[in-house]
Amino acid sequence: NMRRGEKNFHDRVFEEEIYDLINQTKAHYEATMYKDALKTGFFEFQMARDWYREVAQQAGGMHADLAMLWIRSQVLLALPIMPHFAEHIWTTLLNEPKSVQHALWPESRTADPVILECGQYLRTSLRTLREGEGSAFKALEKAKQKSGKGAAVAPKFDPTKPKAIRMYVASSFPAWQDTTVDIVRQNYNESTGVVDDAKVREQLAKAGLMKDKKIMPFVQAFKKRIATIGAKSAFQRKLPFSEVDVLTELVPYIKKNMNLVEVDVISVE
Repeated sequence: NMRRGEKNFHDRVFEEEIYDLINQTKAHYEATMYKDALKTGFFEFQMARDWYREVAQQAGGMHADLAMLWIRSQVLLALPIMPHFAEHIWTTLLNEPKSVQHALWPESRTADPVILECGQYLRTSLRTLREGEGSAFKALEKAKQKSGKGAAVAPKFDPTKPKAIRMYVASSFPAWQDTTVDIVRQNYNESTGVVDDAKVREQLAKAGLMKDKKIMPFVQAFKKRIATIGAKSAFQRKLPFSEVDVLTELVPYIKKNMNLVEVDVISVE
C-alpha cells in the first residue's frame, strides 16, 4: 500500500537520502570513478529504499510520490552502467514513450545534513540494540554450557518471555570522548580541513587512551562527522536534533522488528 498527502519523519529522511545519493553519484561519474558511482547510485540507493520500506510499514506504507521519485532516479543513476536494465524499466514499467537515452539527469538539490544525520543515527541505534540482544543470547548460551558442567548459573535473559527495552539518552558525553574530541580539535587544520592523524595518536597515547579499543573507531567516525556536517558543528558536540524525539519515531519499528512488548525512551542527566 502507498500513502499520499503530508510527509512524515521517515518520508523526509528518505527524500533527503535520495537527493544526497544523486549528488554523490553525479560527482563520481564526473570524476570517472565508476566503481564509486555504482556503489552510491545503485547499491546504497537500494539500501536506502529497503530501510525506508521497513520503517514506513508502521505508518501505512511508503509515500507514493517518493516511491516514484526513487524509481525514476534509480533508472537514471544506473543508465550509464546498466543501459539495458534502465531501458527496460523506463519503457516497459514506467511506460515512457521515448527511450531513456533521451532523459535528463534526475533533478536534485542540496540535501539537509541534519535530516541525513537523523537517518544515520537511527540505523546506528538499531544496530546497537541488535548487538545488545545478540550479546544476551551469547551470555545465555555460555550459562547453559556452565550449567551442563555442574555449575548452577541463573540466566539473566529468558528468550521465551516477553521482551522490553529501555533506551537511556544521556545529556552529556563520557569523559574519554570529550578528551578524544579535544585532541582531534587541537590537530585539525581549518584551512585544509585535514586532521593530523600521527599527532592525534601520539597525544592519545600520552593520555593513556590508545589501549582502549573503542578510541580509534570513534576518531574515524568523528572525522567522518566533520566531513558530513562541517567542523564547526562537529566540534560543538551537540547533536543538531533531539535524540529522544528521533528515537521515539523509531519505536513502532523497533517493537515489531525485535518482537518487543514495550520500548521506552528515557532522558537521563
